[in-house]
Amino acid sequence: MLILLGFTILFFTAIRKLFFVMGIPIPMRLVSQLGGISAFFSFVVGMRLYTANSTARLRTIQVVKIRLWQVLLVALFAYGIARGNSPTGAGKELIALWFFSTLWITGIDDEIWTVATKSLTVVFYVAAVLIFLTTDIVAPVTTEAGTADADYQFIGSRRTNTLAFQFRPLISSGIFLGIWGMLHRGGKGWKVLQVVAFFVAFAIQVGLFKFRSSSGMFALLILSFIILRPLFDSRRRIVLTASLAATSAVGAIAFCFTESGRQLLFRFLDPEGHPILGSRFDEIKVYFKQVGLEAFIGRGLGGYFDAREAIKKESAAQWLTLHFGILVFSLKGGVAMLCLFVSILMAAIRIRPKSWFANPCNLTAVVYFPVLIVQFMTVPFGLSPDSLLSYFPPMLVLSRFGGTDQRG
Repeated sequence: MLILLGFTILFFTAIRKLFFVMGIPIPMRLVSQLGGISAFFSFVVGMRLYTANSTARLRTIQVVKIRLWQVLLVALFAYGIARGNSPTGAGKELIALWFFSTLWITGIDDEIWTVATKSLTVVFYVAAVLIFLTTDIVAPVTTEAGTADADYQFIGSRRTNTLAFQFRPLISSGIFLGIWGMLHRGGKGWKVLQVVAFFVAFAIQVGLFKFRSSSGMFALLILSFIILRPLFDSRRRIVLTASLAATSAVGAIAFCFTESGRQLLFRFLDPEGHPILGSRFDEIKVYFKQVGLEAFIGRGLGGYFDAREAIKKESAAQWLTLHFGILVFSLKGGVAMLCLFVSILMAAIRIRPKSWFANPCNLTAVVYFPVLIVQFMTVPFGLSPDSLLSYFPPMLVLSRFGGTDQRG
């Protein structure tokens, strides 16, 4: 019950600006802070009660890594406060990063996957409806002075200033749900909804918002399913694989002939001089130029750098993350934190008995892993309680690699 409460709180926290548009006065910043904290404790307490003996199913080395991660977080929180970082910012990052470790422990339990994926499916479809209904509504702006209508009301082709774009984290599980729906043995109703979520997510992420990186991730997951799954799954599933390949190919060709497809192709061809990784490399240069040797020890939780030279926005004066996502750990905790996270990630690279892959949770983790690597390398980590839903798929996947080699 507490886990479901956590999902509910996060959902309503994420759509808080919709209430402002509807004329319902609520304190945006207070709702964000209390909502994130309440959801975090609901998840942590609920998961630990639901899976009281999860650590017994983890390898000893994995338990040691997780405990080191938690100790390091406490130390980095104290270090960040001592440096003069914002206590609020440091606290938000502590919640998000501690949540990683909670999922690494509890995600080893198959029941958590069942509860989480069903909840994510419900959140996904409600959010998808809201996104399609709010593509032409400019999102209000929240500052320290309060929340007000945005001065700039023009909506571009990518709709990045709309309410719909604000709801995007709620449908971030679409790719994961698609692969889970194809591999697990649950009820047919849930399976159909989860498989269809993959294509709905494509329509939103690529068709509506025209994210170049998202189009690559969808293609990578399809290739992973077609190539990796047969290597580890004893069931051949020739019809399923052929159907996925054919549907994806026909859908991709049809999409290319739509206006959204032509606009996405226009972004890939880059006639305006915005290469897909160009801004990310500029950001990295500015990061190492500003942080220097401090990258070895980090700037603590709440730490930031001035990225205005690369991002070209005044709001980048206190930039809390990096678009080469995994490097954010060097910003917060230096080499120690970065290496510890990589070691947890690399637990996937280990020979396992074939019986281990018979568990659909484990098989999903293997098929999803290539997408997870690309995601960690090219997508920024939003280290705040508002982003907790986005972390469910990748951290559930990582949890499976830290377990013993037993089937379940």
